[in-house]
Amino acid sequence: MLGAVFFFTVMDAVAKILTIEIVVIPTRWTRYAGQAILELIIIFPRVVKTVKSENIGLLVWHHDIYVSKNNLKTVL
Repeated sequence: MLGAVFFFTVMDAVAKILTIEIVVIPTRWTRYAGQAILELIIIFPRVVKTVKSENIGLLVWHHDIYVSKNNLKTVL
């Protein structure tokens, strides 16, 4: 939990710094894309061990698309 709070704070700080030089929408998109990539790198090996499915990759991508869709609604 402490790591999640730390990374959330770091991502917020980086986004605020980037909005000085770059427009807000690409900065937010980059932040959410980076968050999805980190999720795949950190959580994917654990999900493969715990979830018994033949299409685990499809489940992960479905989750990422769902989260991205919700994030896109908040940005727009």
